[in-house]
Amino acid sequence: MGKNLYESIIHLINISFVIMIANPTQSDEFIKSILNKTLPNQAVSSDATKSVPTIDKKSKKIAKKKSKKYSTPDENYKIISISFPEDLANKKGNKRFKVTVHWKSGDKGGRRDIKFGDKDVQEFIDHGDTTKRDNAVRRMTGYDTPFKPGYYRLHLLNSNQRDLKAAYQQLIKNVVCS
Repeated sequence: MGKNLYESIIHLINISFVIMIANPTQSDEFIKSILNKTLPNQAVSSDATKSVPTIDKKSKKIAKKKSKKYSTPDENYKIISISFPEDLANKKGNKRFKVTVHWKSGDKGGRRDIKFGDKDVQEFIDHGDTTKRDNAVRRMTGYDTPFKPGYYRLHLLNSNQRDLKAAYQQLIKNVVCS
């Protein structure tokens, strides 16, 4: 009998979480009614349903962790500096280069390390074929802000320059605010 009771409780917990997600306002009443039907010999108190965590608290904690980990500026940011791309060929991982972006937005500022360029992919600075570059650029996404790897893949590895140093100088002229 103990095993059946345990299985019933686990089944009820699974059902209650599904119902809390679907309709959090009516989940307490439904859980009480299910527990009363399944366990008729035991009275179910109102405290039994209060111990179940709500989805709102969990999602707030996750959002708080993400906001601390990824500090990004608002729309009025200024790029202070972008480091020259560091070669990651001899390091672990599947990226070729890393840049460090320093930014400021009002009285808030920060930095972000961005790794970009797959080690296995030949870019325009490697092969020099403009048709391959045009096809690669057409498929690219995530190149609209200097805080995404696609931005540096487009502007450094697939720019009109065949030299990384020349592409970097062109990027600095266009992006960095003095």
